[in-house]
Amino acid sequence: MKILFTPREYVLNCIAKNPATYIHPTYDGVALLVFERFFELGGRHEASERLIEEITAESGFNETSGLRYITDEPLYVGTYNSPPFSPHREPVVCLKEDQKNYPDVAWWSLEQLKPAFTACLSFHENRSTVYIPNFKNLDNEWQDAAIWFYKQCKKFMQETPEKYNGALITEYQINYLIIQIKGKVVSLKKLIKMYNQPFDGNYEKFIATMWQKEFDRIMKFIDDTIIKLEANKT
Repeated sequence: MKILFTPREYVLNCIAKNPATYIHPTYDGVALLVFERFFELGGRHEASERLIEEITAESGFNETSGLRYITDEPLYVGTYNSPPFSPHREPVVCLKEDQKNYPDVAWWSLEQLKPAFTACLSFHENRSTVYIPNFKNLDNEWQDAAIWFYKQCKKFMQETPEKYNGALITEYQINYLIIQIKGKVVSLKKLIKMYNQPFDGNYEKFIATMWQKEFDRIMKFIDDTIIKLEANKT
């Protein structure tokens, strides 16, 4: 029998299947990483049916396998001595205590990458899963999960906007865009048109005004999205 995951079950299923992508010491940290991909990186361009498929599971899901990876313990990558691209010999990712379950692994190495929420988001209706027509039919638990996620995004943008993937705040971010504009990698004319912003030759002033407009747009998108999600609740 197939069932729909609750948001919590979905989060724990994701980390159980892919711990290297979502491992974190707290449940909220895991949920933020999972929902970042689900709510913002999935996108409206996918078929609406994909939304239901994503959160559908066989009955009997055991959340214990996911809870094990809500930890600050490191992960290890196990590599086999086998020909490359062998379908049965992909690297194993697990906790140290689980290494005994893989006696054929040739060697173990510490997983160096640490998952972190960096807001690789677009904050556009055509990229957000919550604007897929099917989403409004999901129960209040899913609406509340999305509301929680976007509130976390708002907090992130208010407290650490420089970490946003599209930020234009730090000296490096500003200089990098200037180099792209001067090298004609990025069209200045398109930026002027997109942000309805005149250019008087001062790149720093132009970029600062452009970023403020983008920041205001993002804040409005988040607020409008939360209102929409509240209205979806029954």
